[in-house]
Amino acid sequence: MPASLDLHDFEQILSCSPNAIIVRDADDPDRPILFANRAFCDLTGYSAGEVLGQGVAFLQRHVAASGNAAALDEMREAMATGRPTRVVLQCSRKDGSLFWNEVSLYSVNHAPSGRRLVVKSQRDVTARVELEHDIRASTQAHRKRAALKAADMRQALEQLYDEIVERKRVEQELRSTEQKFRSVIENAVEGIYRSTPDGRYLDANPALARMYGYSSPEEMLADVASIEREIYVDPAMRQQFRSLIERDGIVRNLEYEVRRRDGSAIWICENARAIRSRGGRIVAYEGMIQDVTERRTAQTAAIRLERQLLQAHKMEALGTLAGGIAHDFNNILGAITGFAEMGRDDARDRGIPPDNLDQVIAAARRGREIVRQILMFSRADANQRTVLAVPPILSEVVSFLAVAVPATISLALECEGEEQHIVADGTQIQQVLLNLGTNAMHAMKARGGVLRIGSRGVDLREGDDELPPGRYVRIHVADTGHGMTPEVMRRIFEPFFTTKPVGEGTGLGLSVAHGIVQAHGGALRVSSEPGRGTEFAVFLPATPTPAAPRTCTTEGCVADS
Repeated sequence: MPASLDLHDFEQILSCSPNAIIVRDADDPDRPILFANRAFCDLTGYSAGEVLGQGVAFLQRHVAASGNAAALDEMREAMATGRPTRVVLQCSRKDGSLFWNEVSLYSVNHAPSGRRLVVKSQRDVTARVELEHDIRASTQAHRKRAALKAADMRQALEQLYDEIVERKRVEQELRSTEQKFRSVIENAVEGIYRSTPDGRYLDANPALARMYGYSSPEEMLADVASIEREIYVDPAMRQQFRSLIERDGIVRNLEYEVRRRDGSAIWICENARAIRSRGGRIVAYEGMIQDVTERRTAQTAAIRLERQLLQAHKMEALGTLAGGIAHDFNNILGAITGFAEMGRDDARDRGIPPDNLDQVIAAARRGREIVRQILMFSRADANQRTVLAVPPILSEVVSFLAVAVPATISLALECEGEEQHIVADGTQIQQVLLNLGTNAMHAMKARGGVLRIGSRGVDLREGDDELPPGRYVRIHVADTGHGMTPEVMRRIFEPFFTTKPVGEGTGLGLSVAHGIVQAHGGALRVSSEPGRGTEFAVFLPATPTPAAPRTCTTEGCVADS
């Protein structure tokens, strides 16, 4: 970025000059004084506060206008055209005393604000002018006298030489400072910019251009026409940024997403300030930007892992509790079933209808089925696993569901590809899919619809899912039923949570399915919208097609003999 000096830096440099210096705004019709150094205040007797924002008419307050007419016209023309000039005119101090003022005037284009400034370097040459007046008067009266003594001439030349040397020194310092600022900005690691309030970049350094995917600042400035539309991922953040900076004049550590040139998004942290005109109007924003994508990604991953850990602890505690309760309840149901069966046999022997006892026995058996599901959820049962082909399992599941599916619901089997093998307990996988299929039919019971069950092989890359990258078999069970709200979706895998009426569900089906899939090293995902159906996706690690039948456990697979 072509760096340029700020007015503040300009003022600090000029403050060190021994000459009396003021800076005026050449573009303002009144040409007010923007800066006056200490030497000027010492020369005129006015404080900086008394002259800032004023014209220079106060310097002519006690001076006859006719005496300085030519010099004043010369300075007005120089300010209008921007050419340098030097004049000598009479001025008055605050106390009314008069002095002769030598004014050197030159123009400077101030890049940050876009204004043209006029710098006036002044010094008191009263002694010299009076000497010149005396010499002229003496020459007219006494043509025999010499115009000046050699010593006075040497002194005048030395003064002029000193002024030239000092001016060159100041100019060299200005060039050196400008080069230093340019180097700092261009080599900064953070992105630095200046923009208009309506959203156009005025300047940018190479770091910001690289951050946004551009090869150079010039390319970025030419390509980005609207910061709000082309840079901000969420335009509402631009409005928040403008609201903060226009209210407070500064923005600190504001984080939001921006869009790079290739369309990808990154997180940035921005600190910025408003630049105002003398009238208080905001004319530009200046800011510094850091790329914090890596930190934000790490924070998101940490939050996700923390939630997973809490869920795992919760499920483990529930499983332990459920397992203990299930074993005790199973013993109670065993006693109920045994005594009910003996009572039924005794009733038959006496010729008494055993219908009530049959209901007790049936209820106890249903209770034992619930206990079996609870034990499955608590993972109290260990099962043997083998290498299985997925499509045949899906065919069996569809056959089972076809017996119970009403006429208003149609079944569709969708298997893509042949190499779909997993290491699993076939009975447990069937239980998972039957559970999902039964729930899908219940969701379509009122209006009917289509139940789709299928599978295909997928490759998960790093970051695609919470699962390790690799080859997986994706099994889907999708319906066109009433769907679920986000609130329901957050709780569907909780044990004993159900939306079914009392007597139609235990609330264990999905939690058991979730536990089985996780125990197989997979994941169970769900997507749903109210009124648009639900799809469950089961991801199970794929295994190569076996050359011979194998039996697998959690410790590995061995060939069947």
